[in-house]
Amino acid sequence: MTNYGSLIYTRLLTQAGFHPAKPALIENDRIITYGELVGLIDDLSREIASLSASESLVCINTNRNERLVAAMFAALRTSHAFYIADRGLPDNRINAFIERVKPSIMIDQHMVAQYPENHGTRRYPQIAYCIFTSGSTGRPKGVCISRKSLYYAIDSISDAISLQNDDRILASTSVSFDPFIFETIVCLSRGITVIMADMNEILNIRKMLELIEKHSITILQCVPSKLRCFLSYDPHFQQ
Repeated sequence: MTNYGSLIYTRLLTQAGFHPAKPALIENDRIITYGELVGLIDDLSREIASLSASESLVCINTNRNERLVAAMFAALRTSHAFYIADRGLPDNRINAFIERVKPSIMIDQHMVAQYPENHGTRRYPQIAYCIFTSGSTGRPKGVCISRKSLYYAIDSISDAISLQNDDRILASTSVSFDPFIFETIVCLSRGITVIMADMNEILNIRKMLELIEKHSITILQCVPSKLRCFLSYDPHFQQ
């Protein structure tokens, strides 16, 4: 059976081989190169593999930084699914989602650890990641995306919008939703530099515009209402 998680990681590894010193992530003016990101993924992959059998789930509960991104790739590389806890949600909602996905491993900002066995675990064969719907029509529903779908999405999305490895994308969407996967996994697999906006910047139109100009952003994802806010704040933004 094809190991699509490993193939996705190999795409990133290929980019690191081409330009190891190129910035992969920029966060608060800190630069993490492609070579450094691969090193972080290697470290987390070893820890995950030592703690859990493949096809279980890794819960990622970190800040919006290089550790979060490395944990996603490490989970894929070791044939695990992942779920990202959105730290912008209330604690009781985060805990409820974690209980529902039943992870085998927790990764926070400082450590990788087994999740208590008395909570139970669940297998996720061939799954890349899990997300939850907003719950606007009732209880949020869990959705699982396969590694095969993610692998082919990298090609289809890249071709549809002609991603180039000199592009720069502003990662400004919630970790709870699919667009964040495009901003990180898809773009890094294509050698793009990802500028990670923090929550204070995401919620502040002026700071977002400053990031766009400072880092010469070429790709931005946002809903129409936010785009209107950009244009209202700075009429020259459209140029």
